[in-house]
Amino acid sequence: MKDSKKLSDVPPMNDHELEAFWENNQPEEYEGWEEGTLKFARPPKKLIQLRMEPRDIRIIDRESKRSSMDRAFLIVVIWLKICSTFSLMNGFFVRRIPYHLDPQPH
Repeated sequence: MKDSKKLSDVPPMNDHELEAFWENNQPEEYEGWEEGTLKFARPPKKLIQLRMEPRDIRIIDRESKRSSMDRAFLIVVIWLKICSTFSLMNGFFVRRIPYHLDPQPH
């Protein structure tokens, strides 16, 4: 068995040097390791429910399979495209007209 090396003997390195160092060395070869307390937690998410016509669900399912996108992600993408094209004014969607194409600029 090899003698343990000290972590304090490892010189400061940039990211590329550290990557190369750990590619060629094993942490078990060094003494002084401590178990960390870092935990990865995802932020809580809320579940929403959409009531849709069966025909619309079939269309979304078909497009989801065709594009290899998750159904929920596809709905978000579609919603974002609609929002970038239309504005909600007084409860109605109104098509946005680019300023340079507006016949009556404000």
